[in-house]
Amino acid sequence: MSEFRDSELISDLIPEFRTNVEAFLTAMTNARIPYPQINSTLRPLERAYLMHYSFKIANGTIAAASVPQMSGVDIDWVHSTVAASIQAARDMVAAHKIAHEPALHSRHTEGRAIDMSISWSGDITIRFKNGKAKTIFNTPHTGENKTFQEVGESYGVVHAKGFTDPPHWSDDGS
Repeated sequence: MSEFRDSELISDLIPEFRTNVEAFLTAMTNARIPYPQINSTLRPLERAYLMHYSFKIANGTIAAASVPQMSGVDIDWVHSTVAASIQAARDMVAAHKIAHEPALHSRHTEGRAIDMSISWSGDITIRFKNGKAKTIFNTPHTGENKTFQEVGESYGVVHAKGFTDPPHWSDDGS
């Protein structure tokens, strides 16, 4: 998957979401929250394909021989035995630290998501998009803080909803 790397650049996000992310990052900076580690923005479709099907093969939800080919991706999912095919897929999943089933098409492939690790120490005062300040006293002091997520949502940067993926934010939470 090294030839189909995820971007870590905010500039690769679609314009409206990029503007929202930049405004949210400015609010974080103004609240003295350390700049987050950005792990992923735009994901090439080829990478999504490799991640999606390696996970499915590794977890036994699709046979290697049933994976459709993708133009531009030179991979042979089928190895000498079924067990070898599964092990190769497991190796790929482990090497790329894939913890959750990756979607074939997602907000990442559309430039409408960002994975960023956010943390701070102590209490913070951060502003919602409308300018109203909110002091956050409660823990956790991470992007998983519900009050902090409300602030992000006011900027149109919504924390993952309905699944556990702590660094994932998008324009609609999916």
